[in-house]
Amino acid sequence: MSKSRRDADGEATEFVRPALVRLKLDLEQLEAELYDGFARRRDVLDWMQRLCVRTLGRTRQEFIEDLARQFRGRVDDRRERALLSAMLVPAARERALDAGTVDELRERIYATVLAPAYHRALRHLRKDAGEYIDSAQETTTSGHDPQVQRYIAMRPAVDELDDNQDRVLEAVLDGFDEPGDILEWGRDLELATHGEIPDQFVRRAYVEQSTRRMLLSGARADERARELFAATYLVPAFNRGVRDLVGRAGEQPDEDKDPSTGAHL
Repeated sequence: MSKSRRDADGEATEFVRPALVRLKLDLEQLEAELYDGFARRRDVLDWMQRLCVRTLGRTRQEFIEDLARQFRGRVDDRRERALLSAMLVPAARERALDAGTVDELRERIYATVLAPAYHRALRHLRKDAGEYIDSAQETTTSGHDPQVQRYIAMRPAVDELDDNQDRVLEAVLDGFDEPGDILEWGRDLELATHGEIPDQFVRRAYVEQSTRRMLLSGARADERARELFAATYLVPAFNRGVRDLVGRAGEQPDEDKDPSTGAHL
């Protein structure tokens, strides 16, 4: 029989094409985080990075660019824009928004961004999603169960890219200690964007004095500037990179699990 699990009513739920179900579960997690709100502006960027990967690069570039513009404004001018404010929890906002407006803006993001991106990602993935048909003797506790898969869309290369992106994003938001750190980070950035960052980007980050100061500074204003820097340049390249990679990435089920717990062996 096909791999399956038991639902709350004891009925077997089949997972013949588990990569598609894994895609759905990942988008549901991102939706839940959006509706809960984010405690920091940089958490919005982290969420955007993960959204790009988990929609397989099918998030609209226009939305990514629009969101980047939300990060503009000086640290002391209290002009945080409405969309960014709505994505934050009340304690993290710099402008007042009523609950109804927040709910409407978050739902609009889901309706106009997440849902279409999920649709496009599923249509892309469906042609390559593997089918797993097992013999009747095998247990119904599945190594192909999408709920216990280690890899995004069951593709190790996509998961690796996600890890690389997470590291370079965190590094730039934290800032660097020495100019040479920018060059080391640049090598990691090439991997994290799958080569989609412009070829002179790292050189300019190192050579241009204003950019170098911003990347090395611990001042609050420069922390904000690094958020804008990441939103404007990194996240769009992350999205382009995963879109290019995913067409070349092979599927691999993660079967090294303890069947009773789903933990890795």
